[in-house]
Amino acid sequence: MDPHLPRASRVTVLVADELVTVLLGRFETLVGIGLTGVLRSDRRISVLASDLESKALQREARRRLPRVAIVDEAHEPLLLTGLKANQPAIGVMVLAHKPSQEFGMRVLASGATCISRSATAAEILASVHLTAKGGRVFTAPEDGELKRHGPRRHPDLTVRESEVLALILAKQTNAEIARALQISVNTVKSHITNVRRKLGVGSKWECYDLGRGR
Repeated sequence: MDPHLPRASRVTVLVADELVTVLLGRFETLVGIGLTGVLRSDRRISVLASDLESKALQREARRRLPRVAIVDEAHEPLLLTGLKANQPAIGVMVLAHKPSQEFGMRVLASGATCISRSATAAEILASVHLTAKGGRVFTAPEDGELKRHGPRRHPDLTVRESEVLALILAKQTNAEIARALQISVNTVKSHITNVRRKLGVGSKWECYDLGRGR
């Protein structure tokens, strides 16, 4: 930033650089109103459109190129797959009611953020900004508190192998893993073979037990 710009100009440039454009999918009326209000409380976030059903959301994403799309768990995973296929750079957040560990890890492995409806406004806004920067997080209620989980990564596994392992932990079949990651079933099997070899286990489900710390 040019230090010689007038102070007001510097502020304008800063806000423009950090602006996060967002599209909202269709939610229950009160949830949608509350979420829109939270997002509009942050001047660094611009809600381009809201209450979009699946086809309209994908169409607007192609047309307006938002940095983040927020969808309801009822429309995942097909909507998530469609958004990523048409616009790989888009950040996707899935808003869920009491998401389980398995559900959250599957969303993470699919390249999206998963956040509980019980998250605070600050937590939601922080997750939006993280997602816009290419990050992802799973925020879920545990023992009455909100816990944050990042994508799990074994030091010997590649990023793709870690994604496959996360989906194994979510008890996904090979076909479901292939759909989530947009790869073939044979490629999934190859990744599973590599994961098993690196983790020193004899089967896919031993990977599940090891990953769960059993």
